Amino acid sequence: MRTAAWVGVLFAVGLTACATAGPEANRTRFQRAVGQATPVTARELTLRILNQYAFIIEQEQPIPNIVIQTRWKDRAPFPDEEALGIRKAQNRMFIMARPRSTTQNAEIYNVDVVIENRVMLTGSEAWTDASATAQYQRWANQIVEDFTRELNVGGVRR
Repeated sequence: MRTAAWVGVLFAVGLTACATAGPEANRTRFQRAVGQATPVTARELTLRILNQYAFIIEQEQPIPNIVIQTRWKDRAPFPDEEALGIRKAQNRMFIMARPRSTTQNAEIYNVDVVIENRVMLTGSEAWTDASATAQYQRWANQIVEDFTRELNVGGVRR
């Protein structure tokens, strides 16, 4: 009976994601292109946003294909996640910047942000992939908007 309850919760989590997620969201990864910047500016702005949200860098790959990966960070489950039986939640981020073009003044990179989500259900001690609930998507969208705003102000201006 207990297994059936967990299957039901996981099914509900999946349905929530299907109902609320657009074509760019999947069950565990939230990925968006956030703008363009020089490599130095992309890194500086990334560090600013990661600090703002208290993410800690775990690994960093330098030029030519920049990748910054954070550690998993605990967060309180959102109310719509709690309603699905989620008692713990964690996220980590990947920021990727890859060459786009070179001008006389600088090399320009495209910057993408990936936010991964995992949860622990009530009665379990194992992490599992989680669907993006509406409240989680709003939180992830706020992070993406912060990246986009910073890149528009300090990155490449058109």
